[in-house]
Amino acid sequence: MIGVDVRPRVRTLSSETNAFQHVEVLKRNRTRRQQHRELFVEGVRPITQLVASDLHVESLWWSMDRPLSDWAKRILDTARAREHFAVTPELMAKLSDREEQSELVATARMPSDDLGRIPWHNELVLVVCDRPASPGNLGTLIRSAHALGADGVVVCGHSADVYDPQTIRASLGTQFRVPVVRCGGAAGLFAWLDTLPVQPRVIGTDSEGSTTLAAAVLRPPIVLVAGNEATGMSYGLRTRCDDVVSIPMHHPGESLSVSVATSIRLYEINRRRHS
Repeated sequence: MIGVDVRPRVRTLSSETNAFQHVEVLKRNRTRRQQHRELFVEGVRPITQLVASDLHVESLWWSMDRPLSDWAKRILDTARAREHFAVTPELMAKLSDREEQSELVATARMPSDDLGRIPWHNELVLVVCDRPASPGNLGTLIRSAHALGADGVVVCGHSADVYDPQTIRASLGTQFRVPVVRCGGAAGLFAWLDTLPVQPRVIGTDSEGSTTLAAAVLRPPIVLVAGNEATGMSYGLRTRCDDVVSIPMHHPGESLSVSVATSIRLYEINRRRHS
């Protein structure tokens, strides 16, 4: 309605109310995040990316005793959050994990785990993370996928939480700008791939892969499988690979981290596209 102020009302909190306890549990408890379908976000770049995305921001929180920067004021004005909370410094300290306390923290609705969120086109580049164990590694891999032009990231099997605050921090919020979808296992992923107009090549990586990266066919549409940090690719994913490539190294006995190996493959795809 024209003339109606839809700005959220600012609530002031000086004690651990139900609203505060709800946000605090979202920060630390994976099960509760999933139950409520909400996530917790901290940090300038992650919150900026969140607000620029199409996710719905539920709430924004800040310390009532701290003057707000121009960035924070802009976020409060543009995020269209359902609720705003000004809290005491003591409460804000319980919400912020940073050594230098964050100016804002936010909560938002989780996107759906629907593989249809990944846009199909003939140049599709998709990264599949097979049971990643470390939130930091997963976030770093998502950040690389976004930077190097992947169209989406699928997280398969039992894994680190996509919405763990450490994952979001390591991704610098880029997981709000590239579709990241959780999938129960390889069967569901391949059932979806089989519906696509053109079947992508599926490329794994292993130190003992049968093809070197330089010789591999990396023409999109393509799916890059990133195996578990300790055990590599699962049997189900490995058997579906059209090729398993190795990345030559000066010291063959060493190994690259999953995020680094995937970044190298994504870079090589881009290099060939533009050469």
